[in-house]
Amino acid sequence: MAMKQMVTKPVFSVLIGHRSCMGDACEMMIKFMLEAEYDLRFFRFGDDIGFKLKHRDELLGLTREQHFDLIIVYSYLSLPEERELFASIRAQYGKPIIVSNMGSTERSVVREAGADVLLPELFTVGDFRSALAACGLKPQALAAQKGCPGPESKPPHK
Repeated sequence: MAMKQMVTKPVFSVLIGHRSCMGDACEMMIKFMLEAEYDLRFFRFGDDIGFKLKHRDELLGLTREQHFDLIIVYSYLSLPEERELFASIRAQYGKPIIVSNMGSTERSVVREAGADVLLPELFTVGDFRSALAACGLKPQALAAQKGCPGPESKPPHK
C-alpha cells in the first residue's frame, strides 16, 4: 500500500508591532498573499497604538527567542533610541523591516532605522504587495493565483 507523503511548507514568521486593527490588517494580508506558500507564524509586540520605546524589552525578547523572517511595525521612529533599536536588529539579523505610520516620517529617518519600506497607514492591497516585494518576497504571483490583481493590472478592453 502506497503511503502519501506529507508536503511541508517552509515556516515564515512575522513580528508585528501593533496589537490592534493595524496588526490585524497586516496579518490578514500576509495570510491572503502567502499562506499557500508558507506555514505562517505571527507574534505581536507593542500595544494598540503601535511600538514605543517602552516595548524595547518585549521586542528584543521576541527577536532572541523566535525565528522571524519579517518585522512590521507601526511607529513614528521619533526617538533616536527607537531608530537605533531597529537598526541594530536589522544589522544583527538581516531581516526586512516594514514601518507604517500616518505618513509624517521622513524617508531618511526610515533608512536610519534600517527599515526597507515606509508603508502609509492607509494602504491598499497593492501597496502591501509592493512592500513585501521590496523585502524580497514574491507575493504578486501568489496573489494573482487567488484572483487579486496588482496595481499594475488594467481592466480588459471592451
